[in-house]
Amino acid sequence: MTQDKANKQSLLAITTVTISLIICAVLADTFLGWYKHKVASSSQMQPGLMRYHPQLGWTLSPSWQGSHQHHDFSVVYSTHIFGFRNGMDEQAFLPHKKTRPRVALVGDSFTFGFGVNDEETFHAQLSLADPDREYINLSVPGYSTDQQYLLIKNTATDFAIDHYVLVFYLGNDILDNPLPFPLQAPRGKPFFELHNNQLQLNNTPVPKQAKTAALQATTLDSIIFGNELAAYSSSLDYLRQSSELLRLIIPPSKTPDSAAIYSILERRLAAQETLLLALLKAIQQQTQHQQSALTLAILPGQSLIVSPNSYSAHFQDYVRIKSTGMAETLGIEVIDIAEQLAAQYQPGKRWFHPNEGHLTAEGHRKVAEIINSAMQQ
Repeated sequence: MTQDKANKQSLLAITTVTISLIICAVLADTFLGWYKHKVASSSQMQPGLMRYHPQLGWTLSPSWQGSHQHHDFSVVYSTHIFGFRNGMDEQAFLPHKKTRPRVALVGDSFTFGFGVNDEETFHAQLSLADPDREYINLSVPGYSTDQQYLLIKNTATDFAIDHYVLVFYLGNDILDNPLPFPLQAPRGKPFFELHNNQLQLNNTPVPKQAKTAALQATTLDSIIFGNELAAYSSSLDYLRQSSELLRLIIPPSKTPDSAAIYSILERRLAAQETLLLALLKAIQQQTQHQQSALTLAILPGQSLIVSPNSYSAHFQDYVRIKSTGMAETLGIEVIDIAEQLAAQYQPGKRWFHPNEGHLTAEGHRKVAEIINSAMQQ
């Protein structure tokens, strides 16, 4: 065999291998993209859980039951005649039936219990663990602090509450408060603005029109960071964003230290922080008017616990520090669930559904354990 012929065969072999690798990479990337989309779009819930409400935006439908299927879980939800999540005897909601101090959990979809069955919520677990108190779940998926304030003010008074536990979700509550639509939901909501240091209610009765394209384009990241993270990104980060396969192969750039991120957040979230403080103060005044105790429970999203070095985790920790500081300034008791979960987490613990993001049954048991311990003190 001549040298020229050998070189041609080597070139052909290299070309064949290269083309094969490229085809395999394209196929792998296509499959990963398809699989990611399949998981992301796998949520299927029977209709009717929520209904329009002119003052609150939406409420739960009374006496509803339906399934919720997702790649991560298959569960059933139900509500009782008062229009809140089941998990205990609905007669406990009646004022004249109260035989023990009554504790109301007021939160969003995490406290409602997306991703677990009725008996698996931390509300239901608390009811079993603490027989000296009656726990009721007044949580509604998608609610932010402003809607929770209105619920406490206008609805919860019917249930003779002795103690409110306001469950503040670090993932988006502070961001949704000033908005006419939640970032991750299509329904309109009431919202407050501050005028001369007084809360002014807007968007009520809540319009029924669809969310505009501009509002649909607004994301968590666009509000939290805007374009300010570009200075910390490398060309490899942009390359990673172009391909699901490259996301697995190329490690992300090291995030800047928390001080640099907190400096960005201080500038960008000042208005949201001022509004949150005003809402917490209003909730405190309302519960005092009802002669009820108030506790603020700080609940984290998955990233703060599982990916503590991520941008999302830094954002949540920043909000945790700010919200606990506000509560302490106002004299509100705090249960820092986020801090305790972070301290106790070990890789392999399945406290959150990995794709969908809400708490698993194990996660609800852990949260119930933390709240119960605090309530006994």
